[in-house]
Amino acid sequence: MDRSVRSNKENEKPNILELIPKGRENALHQEQLAEILGVSRDTVKSLVRKARKNGAEILSGISGYYYPKDDEERKAFVSTLSKQAFTRLKTARPIKSTLDEIKGQISLSDILKEYLREDGNGAGEP
Repeated sequence: MDRSVRSNKENEKPNILELIPKGRENALHQEQLAEILGVSRDTVKSLVRKARKNGAEILSGISGYYYPKDDEERKAFVSTLSKQAFTRLKTARPIKSTLDEIKGQISLSDILKEYLREDGNGAGEP
């Protein structure tokens, strides 16, 4: 791919969607896209996020950003994202349970269990 892509308008920078190549083997790193566009890496991430939100099928990995060349690349990308999401959820679970029940405080479920235990049929007076 010609990395010196230029817009039709002389002063306008190239569009990130025009720069991203097809196929994982041709992927461009954030730094490369930032240099070509004359923006920061954070701006590149933001542009990609916005493009994805608008329906652009931009994949990414250690090799950089790229459009899928086939369904195998799509499947691999979805599999990687799914594994990452699962790992993050597993990491968050114990932290969430700590937040759910702060030590030394009675939870609402404990109060309800105690209430039901006192009356046996759930119709007791609080």
